Amino acid sequence: MNFNASATSNLSSHGGECQHGFGDVLKYLLFGVIFALSLCGNGFVCWVVWRRQRMRTVMNYFLVNLAIDDLAFTLRCQSGCVYNFQREISLRV
Repeated sequence: MNFNASATSNLSSHGGECQHGFGDVLKYLLFGVIFALSLCGNGFVCWVVWRRQRMRTVMNYFLVNLAIDDLAFTLRCQSGCVYNFQREISLRV
């Protein structure tokens, strides 16, 4: 196989293990927690309005719309942040 230098620049000379600092791990954990809370919270809002007849008001439909938008925003931004973190780690020398 043909590997370029940027793909292997974050490998150590001690067994080829990837070197991540504490800050990198903390970033991944923080974004994972935010991602999980966003999915659970916004999903719960949508589920409650869908399941309960008396919750189906104009105001709650507006809140469901905001929750769906927040879910879409979370899915898009979290994937972009993870990609940028991985790119940042691979560019370190």
